[in-house]
Amino acid sequence: MGAIAGRPGGDAVGGSGAEGPHPVGPSGPVMGMDLGGTYMRAALADEYGRIVLERRVETLAREGREAVLGRVVALLNEVKGEAGGRGVSAVGVGAPGPLDPEAGHVVVEPGGPECSCGGRGHLEALASGTAIARQAREALSSGEDTILGKLSGGDPERVTAELAHEAALAGDPLCVGLLGAAGRRVGHALVGLVHLFNPEVVVLGGGVTGAGDLFWGPLRETLWGGLIPTFAEGLRLNKSALGDHAGLYGAAALAIRAVRDAPAITDASAELRTGKGGPRG
Repeated sequence: MGAIAGRPGGDAVGGSGAEGPHPVGPSGPVMGMDLGGTYMRAALADEYGRIVLERRVETLAREGREAVLGRVVALLNEVKGEAGGRGVSAVGVGAPGPLDPEAGHVVVEPGGPECSCGGRGHLEALASGTAIARQAREALSSGEDTILGKLSGGDPERVTAELAHEAALAGDPLCVGLLGAAGRRVGHALVGLVHLFNPEVVVLGGGVTGAGDLFWGPLRETLWGGLIPTFAEGLRLNKSALGDHAGLYGAAALAIRAVRDAPAITDASAELRTGKGGPRG
């Protein structure tokens, strides 16, 4: 989620222009991976930055780091295997938390009420799909009366954010409350961001934004109710047009840029490196 002001930069993938689609990267496909707290997604993108194949599996972070890494590798191999025999030029990965894109690692990992950075009350820990699923599991485990008991077969480990949304749509007070609380928390966070940056538009993405008015209603009420009127004038609140694909497009763009910016190896330079075709004397 983020507050965005201004227009996207020129490295956007899948953009359109007057001359129509044109290659923005290598002559072969790249892969993008979006590693989220609830699901991980991998996609194959062509040289125009268009996603042509996508796969999704549960992250299951509670099973531990090695298990998650194993699923990452398996998912990438599955998508790579469907590339039609064409070699994949690069892989871009998007992950939550502060990142060092040059070194290629996560600086601090988020997830749960207490972040591994030592802080508490961060938005990721309170209003994400992972947080909603955790809160719903805790409520079910404590014996609270909820439709989730029937939908999950009484097993808290089977409760996901999507299952909580399904229960909320069925009128479950607990899950309606959880989605509403997430919306209000995001709304409170946006009030501060809008007052700080004064953007023209705020764009929100991620799985929770698909919960409809159960999430957006409390969010809008909190945001518009908390803003100084001057900051609310002309402000637009939009849902990301890319939806859950935003992370995949970003990861694919990263892979395309990495290949594009890599030093080109020509046939002549390759011969010189192997000692063939060099000057004599």
